[in-house]
Amino acid sequence: MKSIVKILPKVILVLSIIALVAIFWPVWTEKDREIFPTTATRKSVARVAHSNPNASFWETAITPEPENFRQPTSIILPQTQISPTDLPQEISRLQKSGDFQALNSTLAAWFEADPAAASDWLAQQGNFDSYQPALTQIVGKIATDGDPTHALEWSALLTPGPQQEQSLFDIYSIAARKHYFTEAQLRTAPLPPERIDELLSGGAGD
Repeated sequence: MKSIVKILPKVILVLSIIALVAIFWPVWTEKDREIFPTTATRKSVARVAHSNPNASFWETAITPEPENFRQPTSIILPQTQISPTDLPQEISRLQKSGDFQALNSTLAAWFEADPAAASDWLAQQGNFDSYQPALTQIVGKIATDGDPTHALEWSALLTPGPQQEQSLFDIYSIAARKHYFTEAQLRTAPLPPERIDELLSGGAGD
């Protein structure tokens, strides 16, 4: 009995040493291997520390998180495309609905994509009042593309007035800057005298 009492402190000491080794061994091992928690893991731990204790596992689980989250890719939905064969019907529908802005945008885009088809369709129309904005764009495009003579032919479809005058002035301005027309041709432009003087003086711009 006395022998047991004598060795009991030694046993307790040994057990204490074993317990301490068991506790600190992983820490010493990780330190020797230079294993440190990553920034992402520290962020996850911090997030969980402030989480709701009653939350479900999937809300509290510590999982590595990337340093920079990839933003969701924007889904670009394809715009509605109208078949070229349906464009006359679409223009007619827009005209009946009174949506003249959309009508002229559609007509101008049609001419941009298929000038021949749009020209043939316009040739069949008896009245161009609803198409004046689109025709103005078409005239400007033809002149800008380097064919002022053809643009002048199209300008005849414009209703006489300030807009037609401005379109004519723009055509002759382009022709003057690009030297498509001679000075004699500029002088015979169907424009008021003051606007012809503006063309000849270079006031039309560069």
